[in-house]
Amino acid sequence: MIKLRKYFIFLLSILALAPVCAISTVSNASAVDINTLNSPSVFVKQQESYTCTLASNVMMLRRAALLRGDSDWKSITEDSCSSVLWTGWGMRFDYTYKNISVDCERIYGNSTEALKKLLNEHPEGIVAYDYDYPHAILLTDYTNGKFYCSDPARCCGTGRIEATQSLVDTSGIEAYWYVTSNLPKPVLKPITNTSTIDKTNIMFGNDIKMNLSASYGSGSYQYEIYANKPSSKEWINLRKYNSSSTYIYHPWESGKYSIKINAKDSSGTVDSKTYSFNVTATKLNNSSTINTDSVTIGNNIVFKLNASGGTGGYQYDVFAKKPSGNEWVNLRKNYTSSSYTYHPWEVGTYELKVICKDNSGSSSEVNFYANIKAKNLVNKSSVSNKTINYGSTVNINLDAQGGNGSYKYEINAIKPSISNYINLRKYNPGTSYTYRPWEKGQYTISVKVKDLSGNVKTNSFVFTVK
Repeated sequence: MIKLRKYFIFLLSILALAPVCAISTVSNASAVDINTLNSPSVFVKQQESYTCTLASNVMMLRRAALLRGDSDWKSITEDSCSSVLWTGWGMRFDYTYKNISVDCERIYGNSTEALKKLLNEHPEGIVAYDYDYPHAILLTDYTNGKFYCSDPARCCGTGRIEATQSLVDTSGIEAYWYVTSNLPKPVLKPITNTSTIDKTNIMFGNDIKMNLSASYGSGSYQYEIYANKPSSKEWINLRKYNSSSTYIYHPWESGKYSIKINAKDSSGTVDSKTYSFNVTATKLNNSSTINTDSVTIGNNIVFKLNASGGTGGYQYDVFAKKPSGNEWVNLRKNYTSSSYTYHPWEVGTYELKVICKDNSGSSSEVNFYANIKAKNLVNKSSVSNKTINYGSTVNINLDAQGGNGSYKYEINAIKPSISNYINLRKYNPGTSYTYRPWEKGQYTISVKVKDLSGNVKTNSFVFTVK
C-alpha cells in the first residue's frame, strides 16, 4: 500500500441521484452495534451522481464519531462537511474534520488480504475505491468469510449489505480512505455460541443434524464437535475446527448421548454449548432369507443376511442340519457380510437357520427348509470292442452321472448257448470290469448302476466272439 500523491485526481463515479437516508438517534455505539444490528441511520445515499466518495467518507466519519462517543455524529452530512472534504475536482486525499484525521493510500495487486487486515484495524470501516468502475463504497467489516459494506448508490440496498450486492468488486479495490486518528478500541461483546441440534429424541438408525452458528465476538467463526456415547465416558472428536455451518451425525448405539459444540472467533475466544439427545432402540428384526427352497444337487443355496432395529453392529451365525444327521452344524460364526453361499452335498431336506446378534447382545432367529433334489441318473457304461477273437478279453467301462452320487454296478451276461442272464458281478463300486468269454458267438452284456438313493438304471450292449 503506497501513499497517494496530492496531485492525483480520482475519477468521479457516475450514478443516479439518490437522497440521504433519514437520520435517527444512536449514541455510544460499538462495532457490534453498528454492524450486527445494522443501524440504518448511520448510512446515507449520495446526494449527487458524482459524490459517491463524499457520501462514503461521511458514513466513515459518522461511525468514527459513534465509536468515539460523540453525541452529535448525526450532524455529519454531505452538506456540513463538503467544504472541508470536497474540492472542485472531487475528494481530498487527506483532511481533518471534527478532530478526526483521514488519509488516502493506494493498493497494488490482490486487495483481499489487505482489506481484511485494514478492517481488523479499523472498526469504523474504510472507504474503498475502484478506478475501473469508477465508484466508492464504505467497507464496514469482514465477517464469516464475507465482506460487508454500505453502498451510497441509489440502485443498491440501504444499510449494511454484503459487498457482492454492491457495484464494486472488492478484488479490484485500488485505493482507500482511512481514519488516522487514535480512536478508542470498541468494547465488543464476547462470542456467543448459538448452535443447536434439530432433535432431542430419535429412533435408532436416524440422524442428528447440528446447525452451527455464533454471534458477536471478533471476525469469522469456526466450530469443533465432540460426542459422548452411551458406552463410553470419554469425549470423542467428531470434527475439528471448521467454518461449515452444518454437521450430520449418525449414532450407532442406543441410549443417551451428549454433544459438545465449540464455537471459536478470529481472536481465538471459544464459547462451548452442550446438548443431550436419546436414541431409542426398536426390536431387533432378523429379515434374512435364502434364494430358493428347492435346488438340484450340485447347485448352491445363497443366504441373504439382513437385519434392522436393535442397536446395530449386526453379526450372523449360519447353521445347517443335513438329511443324514440330527445335529446342527455351524457354517459361519460372527459373520458380518450381507450374503453367504452354501453348497449342499446330500439329496433330501435340509433344515437351515440364521441367528442375528446386535451390539447389545440381543438375538433374533429365522428358520428355513430346503429340498435338495437328485439329478436324473444316467448309465453311461460301454464295452471296449464289439468284435473280438476267441481267447481275447473284452473290457467293460463302468460310468454314470446324475443321481445321488456314490455309484455301484452289477454286471450280467447272456452267452450264445443260453437264453437267460447269468450274474458276472454283484453291486460293487469301480470303473471297469474285464470279461473273458469262452464260447464263440454273440454275447449280451447288461450293466446296472445304482446310486445312494437306490435309483437303478440299466444299459445293455452286444459283442461277437469269432
